[in-house]
Amino acid sequence: KFFLFFVLIFKIVFTEQLPIGINSFKVNANTRELTNVVGIMVDFLEDYDPETSGNGKFLNEIDVNYIHYSEIDRCDDQTEFLLDKPPHNSIYFELQLEALKNYYYSISNGNYDFEYEVLPDVYHLNNNMRYYSDTEDQDNQIGLLFSDALEEAKVDIENLNLIYENTLFVVFHAGLGQE
Repeated sequence: KFFLFFVLIFKIVFTEQLPIGINSFKVNANTRELTNVVGIMVDFLEDYDPETSGNGKFLNEIDVNYIHYSEIDRCDDQTEFLLDKPPHNSIYFELQLEALKNYYYSISNGNYDFEYEVLPDVYHLNNNMRYYSDTEDQDNQIGLLFSDALEEAKVDIENLNLIYENTLFVVFHAGLGQE
């Protein structure tokens, strides 16, 4: 799921002429020289809303009963197979970015490469998951999730001394997403 999301993001950023500005971070999508990808992990206020997945926090241990659909054996405790095995921490997401980097390096015959990192902290948003999934204005709420994540991580991002025009920020959030 993450891999397909990244492929879509890269396709949009590097084939469209889209000016994007979020709070104090300016990203110019006209540039084709991506040199950095930075992952930001965010979680939400803890709750147990039946309309959202989980409790707003990242999975840190295996809980095969976490996602249970009677017709789908996503997490089967009788086998070794477990999709998206926890812990979902910075190492887990760095491996996702490494797969993305290897993919683009391979399909470009070694002509396209970038550095990546995931900030080690989980940033805590001041809202629950449902707040960011308003179905009436979903595009705005996803943008707000991204903006809030950047704002929470702002000091750590500034300490990286990056050229923002050459940096793609990716937000990894707790829970399942449909974005």
